[in-house]
Amino acid sequence: MVLGLGSLVSGPFSEGDQVAGAPAEQNVFSSSDRTKPRSLGAQCLLALHPAPDGANIKGERLAYKHSAPPEQSGNSLIIDSHQHFWQVGRFDYPWMSSDLGVLYQDYLPPVLEPILKANGVEKTVLVQASNSIAESNWLLELSDQFPFIAGVVGWVDLMNTNVADQINELARHSQFKGVRHLVESEPDDDWLAQPAVLRGLNELARHGLSYDLLVHTRHLRHVRTVVERCPDLQFVIDHMAKPPIASGEVADWAHQFQPLAEFSNIKCKLSGLVTEAKWNSWSTDDLRPYIDCSLDSFGPERLMFGSDHPVCLLASSYERVLDSFQEALKDLTDAEQAMIFSENAKKFYRLEPDS
Repeated sequence: MVLGLGSLVSGPFSEGDQVAGAPAEQNVFSSSDRTKPRSLGAQCLLALHPAPDGANIKGERLAYKHSAPPEQSGNSLIIDSHQHFWQVGRFDYPWMSSDLGVLYQDYLPPVLEPILKANGVEKTVLVQASNSIAESNWLLELSDQFPFIAGVVGWVDLMNTNVADQINELARHSQFKGVRHLVESEPDDDWLAQPAVLRGLNELARHGLSYDLLVHTRHLRHVRTVVERCPDLQFVIDHMAKPPIASGEVADWAHQFQPLAEFSNIKCKLSGLVTEAKWNSWSTDDLRPYIDCSLDSFGPERLMFGSDHPVCLLASSYERVLDSFQEALKDLTDAEQAMIFSENAKKFYRLEPDS
């Protein structure tokens, strides 16, 4: 089954999982993830560059190290760079079915707004969930009604010869910041590298917009081609390209993921990880090797936090997603944490100071 927001139904279950009917914001998980952090970013680098015989790499970060000592996080407000709204049946959601349980219902701003306030989240970036101009217009209308929505990542038909007209129409709204396509729903892994799509992507660059890469490991070799052909376009990898957290495998994903950091116009979202882990039994330590790999590769200046709400509810409450990232990144300086939890999203999506 191919699903536009990830392999949700056929995702990482363990025996006995019963997530589908869980209440939306109930934290039904153990507190085993409150353990002390393990530095596992070295696993990512070793996947590409094995250590010499006899080298002692136990738990050491091999690439990214901060020069300043860890500091306590301040009270900075947070920008959530990745969340969704939808209404069942309103638009064509190719990934949606009744099998999704907790996700098979409407999710609208009045549900999320108090959750954001309770967690110190000031603004969000609202991301498309349907390959639909109509949905993009609806999301922009929501941003007019709810000030916490600071920007919208919508959709245009990148293969359409009139894509510039579509972009111009949406860009009349100041909250329209970028575009995403449900690439993971396309049958061809090289969909993004088609000449017609590349022309559309370069049109985004000419309009000063960005592009969200919704991809899996299997797509990453084509991402290199796309970025090389679109040097003026700003890209961000959603959900760290969905690493196989449930299996604990790092090497194959890292081999494709890490080299993309050499392109300065690619950023990465720390988002969508809990639904790639074992939904009913994950801990923060399960996420660490992948978070550390992203930090080693991109550094704090090119990463941004995203909740992936409400998709995250398959495996976690909003609060626990945020807590887990804060726990995993707590050894960064205040300035570095501010980049990931606020400043990078503000800069990448060109969010207005008072939007």
